[in-house]
Amino acid sequence: MVLMAGMMTLATAQKKVDAERMDRDLRVAENVLATLLSEEFDNHSYRYATRSVTAQHIEDYGVVFTLPGNMGFPRVSRFTFASGKGDMTEVIEHEMGETEEIRGSRGRHHDQEERAERLAKEAEKLAQRAEEVAVRVLSGTSKKDWEAQHSGSGFDKEKLVKVIKTFMLDYGDLLSQLGEKDKIMVADGRMGWGSESMSYQRATSRTGADFTVWTEKKVISDFKAGKLSRTEAEAKILIDEPETRETSSDVEVFGTVMSRLYKSDLSKTFYVTRNISHEYIKDYGLIFWMKVYSSTIIDGRYSIITANKSDLSKEERDQIVDDLYPLFTEDLKNNILEYGRMLKSIEPEEKVIFKVNLTECDPCKMPGAIELIVTKKVLDDYASGKIKKEEALKNISLKVLN
Repeated sequence: MVLMAGMMTLATAQKKVDAERMDRDLRVAENVLATLLSEEFDNHSYRYATRSVTAQHIEDYGVVFTLPGNMGFPRVSRFTFASGKGDMTEVIEHEMGETEEIRGSRGRHHDQEERAERLAKEAEKLAQRAEEVAVRVLSGTSKKDWEAQHSGSGFDKEKLVKVIKTFMLDYGDLLSQLGEKDKIMVADGRMGWGSESMSYQRATSRTGADFTVWTEKKVISDFKAGKLSRTEAEAKILIDEPETRETSSDVEVFGTVMSRLYKSDLSKTFYVTRNISHEYIKDYGLIFWMKVYSSTIIDGRYSIITANKSDLSKEERDQIVDDLYPLFTEDLKNNILEYGRMLKSIEPEEKVIFKVNLTECDPCKMPGAIELIVTKKVLDDYASGKIKKEEALKNISLKVLN
């Protein structure tokens, strides 16, 4: 899916962002938007869904709020059936309840990565079982047909857009560090390291919004200053439906290759357990989301499979993980450079960004998350031999997120 965001105008001089303050502003804004949505939608499924509203600051772009993937379609556990097969509803609720319990356990034992990975896989299996039950009960009913039959279930796109516009105009100034040309976007769909909520169609390696609502910070500033009426300001808040890119197979292939390179049998540093997801923002670039792990734990002893180390204490494990971090970043930069030549369908001025949520390591010197950024032009220039590898690597910037 493509997030339509209009043509970008980048400021030549970027104002330095206070990361701690930005994070605070994002968390407050998330809460405000979630509250507005909860108050507007009475259906319990949607009230539950609003708990998963997330916001992120994207450098040189603005702030993107993501609504959970199930805002546009209720959670499987909340299906009701006119067919009289109420017993199947109980089965589905039982399956989803078990899934939620496993995910809760995963949160309580986040420091034990092996357990977290195992529980995540079990949760995925249970989620799939619940979905299969739902599909059987629906007896071939498509998602579109189900929505037509249950149009009174609580979801109303016009109402949702109205709430988003209210949020932008009345509370968009909470994002005080944004420049006037920065954008504020709300995407109804999945974007990021992954959502624990489950929609009718399970997420694949490709994330995507059902639709997006966006505007520039200047619109909000002009409205607050009385330069625009509410009607005029609302007219400048744009709604974009997703469109299919004609040439996106190159992006899919690149994402698949990068995912394979960081499976535990090939990686020499950190590894992934799921495919790397991605999102395209028009006139900005491609964002890839990557969650990496480093070790497993059994009976209090750690193993680091990529380093061929086992029977480690936590202190020994943490030291090795800390030492692997710079090797991981160097390796990731090299792989982006070498395989980035596969990307053909984005423009030279657009960016390729990897947002990496790093393995658990406390206390360690390494950060919790990082961001690697390079323009497509650098990748093209290296692939064509216009610049040497050393110069290309210097043009891949690394930013610590937390």
